[in-house]
Amino acid sequence: MKLFRFRGDRRRSLTHDIHDLLVSWDRVLRDLEAVMAPWPDLPYVYGERPNLGILAAAATRIGYVPFEEYAADKGHGKNQRSGRADLWLTRRNGGEAFDLEAKYTLASFHSNRITRTTEHHLDIAAKDASDITYKSDSTIGIVFLSPYGATRQGFDPDPFWDQLSDLKQYGGDFCALHICKPEIWGKSRYHKDRPGIAIVGRNI
Repeated sequence: MKLFRFRGDRRRSLTHDIHDLLVSWDRVLRDLEAVMAPWPDLPYVYGERPNLGILAAAATRIGYVPFEEYAADKGHGKNQRSGRADLWLTRRNGGEAFDLEAKYTLASFHSNRITRTTEHHLDIAAKDASDITYKSDSTIGIVFLSPYGATRQGFDPDPFWDQLSDLKQYGGDFCALHICKPEIWGKSRYHKDRPGIAIVGRNI
């Protein structure tokens, strides 16, 4: 079973960078899962803020400097106002910088409407990202999608991934799926049906 999956056009430089970031994200999650296993608990079940922090930690491992939850102008013209942005990433050597606006949602592992759920929340994240007044080189809306309702017996992530990886169905540019080792998530004290987490994204 593949425990990490990625879909996106890696021939594009931005998607190539995102791929590297999400490979690092997968590794950070595995480190956290191993550390939290004795409790036993899972790092990805606690909503947007912790997951954004995990992504920021992953960025530092591959040479980015992250800045989270900072004051930022939103809107344009008469609608310009003070607000907050979720995550800014830039290379230590002064390379390309990214703005990321994130949302978090749950989805049934057995649902056949994954793309509809994803599209709804990705539209909101993309709107938040496009609302940033002074954008960096790249601006991206992302959604952390946390599936529930899985069981270790007969566990098969393929149907869930088949829907998620159909990027055209929800206007995505990339997606990734992290699956925790079944012997870890299946022994979680409160989250025995939460096998992993996905990220989907849309470039603005």
